[in-house]
Amino acid sequence: MDATEREVAANPNRPSVSNPADLSAPGYLEIELGWTGAFRSSQYRSQHTIPFLAKLALDNRIQIRLDGVPLLHLRSEEGNRASGIGDWSPGVQWKFLDQTEARPAMALAAAVKLPAASARKGLGSGKADYTLTFLASKDVEPVHLDVNVAHTWLGREEGGFDRQWLGAFAASLPVADRWTLGGEVYAFSSPNAETPRVVSTLWSLSYAYRPTVVFDIGVDVGLNRAAPDFAFLAGVTVTLAKLF
Repeated sequence: MDATEREVAANPNRPSVSNPADLSAPGYLEIELGWTGAFRSSQYRSQHTIPFLAKLALDNRIQIRLDGVPLLHLRSEEGNRASGIGDWSPGVQWKFLDQTEARPAMALAAAVKLPAASARKGLGSGKADYTLTFLASKDVEPVHLDVNVAHTWLGREEGGFDRQWLGAFAASLPVADRWTLGGEVYAFSSPNAETPRVVSTLWSLSYAYRPTVVFDIGVDVGLNRAAPDFAFLAGVTVTLAKLF
């Protein structure tokens, strides 16, 4: 292990829905890449995605982000199949409070969804969305806790916006050398009469191959009829060379 790896560690946002308030190491480009397969929801029979995230902290307070889906494959309830690029969301995260013994770290994040996914194929809405998220993270040894509350303005085809809330609570616990177990409960509110709310839970296991490379696997189990019955996840977080 070189000096860089001793000083820098990856800060995975995946595979959980919630993200940590803490930022990645300043000046280091961090990449997350994975696969998610979800099955039997109220909106599709199956959905396979390749989620991607790039993060770059400019300093100890500001981080720029790019979330996206390079590939999305959808199978409808009728058996129709469609594939293509998914939506992309550039954003920024501002960590405005550090963690102390009495309080969690806190941050705000803002993102804009660029509608790259084909609305004609049913892969996306074809409209821009806007999301504002409050994030809090706290270490209560040996457990790490993350709480996210997000509000999204969802662009409507006829103009204007629907509104949707997200609440997510995640906890992670080291269970062995380099291994971490994670659990999360999250819910999306119903944005309109046609779209029901979604409640689900996610369980994951992460392995730090080295401080700058973390692999993960997970399973998501729906808690209501609108959520997928189950989903499988796998991926990796890699901290790359220092850019500045």
